[in-house]
Formats: sequence, structure tokens, C-alpha cells
Amino acid sequence: MGPPLGALRELRFNDQLVWGVVVGVTILLLPTLAGYRLVGLNLVCFFGTLYALRGAGVLSCWIPERVALWLPLGLVVLVPILGPVWVLLALLAVTFTLGLGDTWRDFRAGTSPRGSPR
Repeated sequence: MGPPLGALRELRFNDQLVWGVVVGVTILLLPTLAGYRLVGLNLVCFFGTLYALRGAGVLSCWIPERVALWLPLGLVVLVPILGPVWVLLALLAVTFTLGLGDTWRDFRAGTSPRGSPR
């Protein structure tokens, strides 16, 4: 079946893929490219998901294990208060921003893997 998947906190990919986000947003924003809006939306959704996963990897590298165990409980408490859509949008915004920011500033450069001494 192939090798097992790596850990989320080690997820990295080529930084040149940021151009997929740039092209998608450009197609969505320019009125002269209105005929290609669906292509732009597909690009933004695909590359946005990739960068959100990269941001989740950054978060999993930053958050200690004892806090990570309580994080799902905090989300369960926030969903009835704010609503599932707002919680999901906030989570996606944070992870996408971290993933995109990791392209220019390697947030995980100074961290050591979990379980190993610094």
C-alpha cells in the first residue's frame, strides 16, 4: 500500500505553490476575468486547503501536548456559543494565515520535534 503518511507537524511543500493562491485571487478580483471566476474559485479552494493544512502543522508544532488534549473540548464549547460556521471560519482563517505566513517565515525552524530535548 506504500509508506505510511508522515506527521502533520512535518507537512511542508514547495514555496512556489503560493502562486496558485495569487493567481486564484487575481482571477476572482479582476472584473475583466469574470468568465474565469469558477477557475479562480477552484484555485483558491485547492491551494487554500493546502495552506490550511500547512498552518495546522505549524499549530501542532507550537501547541504543547497537554494543551492539545483540551483544544477539542474548547471547540465543542465554542460551537454552541458562536455557531459552527463561525468557529469553522475562524479556524480556517487562523490555519490558512499561519500556513501562508510559513511560506515567508519558517515558523518551525527553531523548534525541535516532540519528545526530543531542545
